[in-house]
Amino acid sequence: MPEFSHAYDETWVAKQERCKDNFVRAKNAVRMIKKSGPEATNALDIGCGTGILVDLLNRNGVQAVGVDSSEAAINFANGTKRGRYYVSDGDLPDKIGAERYGLVSALQLIEHLRDPGPFLEGVKDILGDGGYLLVETPNVRCYRPYSLWRNLFGGIVGAPDHRIVYGPKSLAAMLESHGFEIRMMTTWTYSPIIFADFYRNCRALIGRCLKGRRQTAGSPDEVAASSSDTEPHRERMKHAAKKKARACLQRVFESRLLAALLYLPNRISELNDRGVQLICIARLSIRNGKGN
Repeated sequence: MPEFSHAYDETWVAKQERCKDNFVRAKNAVRMIKKSGPEATNALDIGCGTGILVDLLNRNGVQAVGVDSSEAAINFANGTKRGRYYVSDGDLPDKIGAERYGLVSALQLIEHLRDPGPFLEGVKDILGDGGYLLVETPNVRCYRPYSLWRNLFGGIVGAPDHRIVYGPKSLAAMLESHGFEIRMMTTWTYSPIIFADFYRNCRALIGRCLKGRRQTAGSPDEVAASSSDTEPHRERMKHAAKKKARACLQRVFESRLLAALLYLPNRISELNDRGVQLICIARLSIRNGKGN
């Protein structure tokens, strides 16, 4: 989706590297790979971002390569991470040549695609016989509009460039229709995701309340005059408050105390396939119309 390509610039790269979620997600992906048993010697991470998963796979003995449409992310990965990285936006075969991979990973990618069919057929073309596909994507089953836990503390992870959101059944059906055999389907929830959503909801609620009070504080002319006089100061104060809040929140995210306190609620949230993230490992079972 080229209309969103400008969002994945150097600022986005810096944010990705600061976000602990991405490192935890990569570690969890490696754990799932080891748990489900695909013993791949090489791997391709599509939509690799700043190369966090590729770097971790290489550190665990897998020859991993990363591709992403963000030139800023690839430039950063090539200078700081282990592995090989390429800019690719629909020209993947030209980048990797005839090499085949035992594992292809796509974390937080498939929900961005308007039509995932060509993507999955392309994955089949670059997988070796019996190769595996690892998918992580937001889980539609985690959202329950009448649940305080789901609506405020968890809830579905949405973004302007998300096109299709999957549940376990719909993701499995789609992968099977393209010749993949499901080997593992599970969901998981990571503590700061819940805490961050709760924080954002509270901040938005407070902002709406303050805005309503300002609008009823006086006549329109008085409010306009007051706003014009104090707007620069208010913006500076608002920016400073946000910066302090983000710094405090980051320290909370990285604390072991938070992880300990939310461990049990996170595990409870995963019951009945309602974790925030959906993770699937599938094996290529059909190739050129024949079974492997």
